[in-house]
Amino acid sequence: GNDTLHGDDGPDSLFGNDGDDIITGSADADTIDGGTGHDSLDGGIANDSIHGGSGDDTIDAGDGNDTVYAEAGADEILLGSGHDFASGGAENDTVFGGGGNDTIGGDDGDDSLLGENGNDILNGGTGNDTLDGGTGGDGLSGKEGNDRLLGGADNDTMLGGDGNDTLLGGARRDIAIGGLGQDSVNGQGDSRDTLAGGPGGPGGMADSGDIVVADDPSEIDETFVFFADWIDSVYPGV
Repeated sequence: GNDTLHGDDGPDSLFGNDGDDIITGSADADTIDGGTGHDSLDGGIANDSIHGGSGDDTIDAGDGNDTVYAEAGADEILLGSGHDFASGGAENDTVFGGGGNDTIGGDDGDDSLLGENGNDILNGGTGNDTLDGGTGGDGLSGKEGNDRLLGGADNDTMLGGDGNDTLLGGARRDIAIGGLGQDSVNGQGDSRDTLAGGPGGPGGMADSGDIVVADDPSEIDETFVFFADWIDSVYPGV
């Protein structure tokens, strides 16, 4: 059935099983498993381990350094102020990073991963994903699929992977590498970025002071649009 479970003093193990459950952890390190159904899970404070199970779940990890596996279903995950790990699982998931240095994986499906604050690592997995680093020095990897990578406000590293990807840097010094496929790479901002398209041919926009990397430098004038009359340097090969 549809259960409502609350943790008590000390570390708890809370299992929802079947049904659409509401489970809230305690102030200690809890283990929470929603089971099947569309569940609402709240880890509370402390370092929790949370499994959404099958179904479209809403998971609030809370404070602490948490580990979250959404598993099957289109899930929404909210990470808190700690340094968290989250894996989206199958289907289309949305993950919000919170305040710490988080590691977030989308796995299967078309996922939206938002690092928010902290120095985060975002891995899209399979599917057409959107990765937004937010503030902090982030590492973004689209993996497979046609992905959209947004570096955010600080010094970020973006790897498009397979597929036709769009990579957009921010205000600081970014590294953006498209990978396989027909990619669009845009350093943006006024800082000195390093941009590379990949075997599919580089394409995009570079500002004054950027470094453009290509297997064949003769392609650059045809495929990149420069917003200034000069560029600092061009490096052949990667």
